[in-house]
Amino acid sequence: MTNSKPEKTPEKYHKCKKQSEPNYLADMAKIIESTAKAHKVSGKVKEIHSGPTITTFTFDVNAGTPVIQVKRLDSWLARALFVPSIQITKESSSEDR
Repeated sequence: MTNSKPEKTPEKYHKCKKQSEPNYLADMAKIIESTAKAHKVSGKVKEIHSGPTITTFTFDVNAGTPVIQVKRLDSWLARALFVPSIQITKESSSEDR
């Protein structure tokens, strides 16, 4: 017979909070900023819009950062936020028009 001890689940690199916990979205914004910084993209999360299905973070990238450098963050950010995928889009500003 085999030993029927329950297996231990591997611990995550950091705790992923539940959506019901206070400061959940603020903590996600900090993760976005720190992950971007780790990949040499400096900026700040300026706005957070939480909906029933999608949460949108407006990330203001420092001037001079190439768009392609930001777009390459998608898989790194998804891993850091423990989500299956994210979508990065360029939001046009009044300067772009």
